[in-house]
Amino acid sequence: MAVDWIKYREQKVLFVDYANFKAEEVLPQMRKAAELCNISSRKVLLLANFENVDLGKVSQRNEILQEAYQLGLNVFNEKTEKSAIIGMSGIKKMFYNLYVRFSKHEIKLFDSKQAAL
Repeated sequence: MAVDWIKYREQKVLFVDYANFKAEEVLPQMRKAAELCNISSRKVLLLANFENVDLGKVSQRNEILQEAYQLGLNVFNEKTEKSAIIGMSGIKKMFYNLYVRFSKHEIKLFDSKQAAL
């Protein structure tokens, strides 16, 4: 279950699970999440899990960040009601801060899936 709808308190939440992903797996997952947001008839509640994600080399990180900006500006800002992320620490947290700053996509950080929900 990498990208799937889950139910929490009678609400649908798009759960995007990047846990233990390698850098090359991140963008296809992100694109799939963006596609599901785009086809949704209403704004989406989004929860992403970035625990133990390997962002790879600098070139891979830059590619991920650049496309994440674009998806944030063109899809996630418009199509999400609320967004949350778990598993952000170290360099991932630095990338999170850059993403939020430039994409203007408001995402809250949480320590666990249960707290985020």
